[in-house]
Amino acid sequence: MRCTTCDAVLPAGAAFCPNCGTRTPAPSSAGAPTIQIPAVDNPGNPPLGTPPIDTGLTPVGAPPVYYPPQTTTSTAAILSLVFGILGVVFALPLIGPIVAVAAGHIARNEIRRSGGRLSGDGLAVAGLIMGYMMLLVTLAGICVAAAFFWFAVSAAGGMDL
Repeated sequence: MRCTTCDAVLPAGAAFCPNCGTRTPAPSSAGAPTIQIPAVDNPGNPPLGTPPIDTGLTPVGAPPVYYPPQTTTSTAAILSLVFGILGVVFALPLIGPIVAVAAGHIARNEIRRSGGRLSGDGLAVAGLIMGYMMLLVTLAGICVAAAFFWFAVSAAGGMDL
């Protein structure tokens, strides 16, 4: 067999060319006879299809096993959603929306910085939407009440200060 780079004669079984150091191609098994390995019924092994028992040790030569990272839901996202719902359902005029908005922004920042370990971005967005919506409704209510008070006082003849 000869080296594909420098055309030097390679010794039998050499993995690298002694002249240029190029890795030699693996020998092909094109001319090797094909044999069938008989199935052995070994009573000590579990039946096919059963998952292997995890001993915590990786066999030599086996590729490492990678598990997907465990994700948890952000507590701030849950808090944002809960206070957003409380603000809408029970009409907590200021406490619910303020906590929902603050917790929603905190949750979205911590989810972005977690690198995929935290989830719950949708919960945080829902809490933010409900919080901002209730803040707008509360501010509109305050403006309507102030306008009503202004017109009521001016219709009564004004107020002497």
